[in-house]
Formats: sequence, structure tokens, C-alpha cells
Amino acid sequence: MKLSQALEGFRIDRISNGYSPATISSYGFYLKRLVRYLKDPELEEISHELVVAFFYDLRTQSDLSSASIKKMWISIRSFYNWVVSEFDIIRPDDIPCPHSESKQVIPFIENEIKSLLRACDVTTPANTERRKGFVMARPTALRDRALVLLLLDTGLRASECARLELQDVNLETGEVHITPYLSGRKSRARSVYLGKVARRVLWRYLADREDRQPIDRLFIVDGDGSPMNRDSIYNVIQGLGKRSGIRNVHPHRFRHTFAVQYLRNGGDVFTLQRLLGHSSLEMVKVYLALARADDANAHRRASPADCWKL
Repeated sequence: MKLSQALEGFRIDRISNGYSPATISSYGFYLKRLVRYLKDPELEEISHELVVAFFYDLRTQSDLSSASIKKMWISIRSFYNWVVSEFDIIRPDDIPCPHSESKQVIPFIENEIKSLLRACDVTTPANTERRKGFVMARPTALRDRALVLLLLDTGLRASECARLELQDVNLETGEVHITPYLSGRKSRARSVYLGKVARRVLWRYLADREDRQPIDRLFIVDGDGSPMNRDSIYNVIQGLGKRSGIRNVHPHRFRHTFAVQYLRNGGDVFTLQRLLGHSSLEMVKVYLALARADDANAHRRASPADCWKL
């Protein structure tokens, strides 16, 4: 069987086992690169030496980052886990997991959040030859404010936010119910919570929505009323970053901000793990280390003995 044919079987298996479209798409992106490099051989012809040579070329000849090379390794590993269960083939991918540098977690600061909220309200200043520069009110201001505050207050992933229905949100208590997606491997069932400010802004946004039904999506595209998806949420958030002049603005950065602020304000790591929907404490430990570093820096700035030069 050709490698490309086996990949199609692997794709169908992942779909039937409830893997998310994003995960399946990621597997396809990386594994197709393997097909191109090896020129689509028979499965039995793929040797350990070929796989080693493939990763050597990735490290020395490709433009892939170390994180992407690690994702390639994970994709190939997952593929061969399936292959050995389906075919009598010795796996050729027995190589160490490539090292990748962890991305630095950079949460928003208070002034950045305030700038993003201001960017929700008005357009980028327009300059003309005949009149002074001016701004206009944005028609999606209420929706975008509600979106920013929900992401900030809950730490939800963009895909989880996109799947929210009106019936998932209790504006009286602030409870937001997250239903598991397909297999529930990544997006686990849980409840997260909104504060008073986020609830007020969300209520104001929903008050302008007519003919609302409990199963309608919480966030919709202005104009045609279609549900927002992960990509459209990303585009809205990125647009806010451009208008406010803040770099590196994306939905997941709100998740980082929520986690760090939760720990700074006395929250415990086990509850944070549950709120974020993580299966382990590994990622939570990253946030904990950052919060503790902030505590140390704050003490250095506030130390009476140092500040008073005793």
C-alpha cells in the first residue's frame, strides 16, 4: 500500500474516533510533507534511515521552527501507532522526540486591555486632505467588547468560545458551561465564570439581538448573522490589535492573561487546571512560575528597606 493511501485510512480513523478537525488538519499538513519528501513509496519501503534523513533535512534545509519539527514528529508517531495496529509492519520512526524551545508566555497588561477595549468602539482615525482626521463608531462594538471580556474572564480557547450557544451562558450567575467537543480529548466539559463587568457587556450585546433561540450561537457575524468560528474570532482580535497598536494580539493570549491573573489574585493551580480544561498540571506550572516571578519583581520594587535606602 502506498503511503498516501495509508494516510487516507489514518485520516478516516481519526475522524471516526472523534478527533477535532483542527487536529486532523494538522496531521494532514505535516504528513503530506513526508509523502512529498519520500515520493510516496510503499509502506514496507520506508526504513528507519529514511525517516532519520527526513528529520535531518527538516533541521538543516527547511524553514520549519523547532516547535513545528516537534509537531511533525508527533504526527508521524501518531500515524505509525495506527499503522502497526492495522498492518504487520515494523515501525521505522523510533527516533527521539526533537527538542523544541517553549514559547514565552506574555500576558496582556492592564493598559493593553483598556486599549483593546477602546479599539472595539471606534475605527482607525481617517485622514483626508480637506478635513481634520476623525473616527467613527464601529457597528460591532458591543459584540467585540463582549468577546474580549469573555475571553479575558474565562480563559476559553477560541474554538470553545465559537461553539458557545445562548443556553450555555447564565447571565444571572455568570456561569458558562463548556460542552465536550467530539471525543473530549482537548475541550473538556466544565464550567467557567464571568464577572459583573463581562456579564453587563454581554447582556447589552444580546439585548440588541432579535428572535434569539437557546440553541443559537453566542457570537455571530455582523450582517448575515452566521455563527462566528475560530478563524473569524482570530481575525476580529487581530484587527483590534492593529487598531490599538499592540503587537502579538491573538485569542490565546487572553487565556494566558486569565491564568496568570488568576494565580496572582490567590487562585490555586488545581482549580485553574480545571477551569482551563487541561489534562495535566504541566502547562499550569508555566503560569505558576510566571506569577511567582512577578511576585519577586514586585517585592524588589516595593521593598521598604531598599526604597528607603536604609
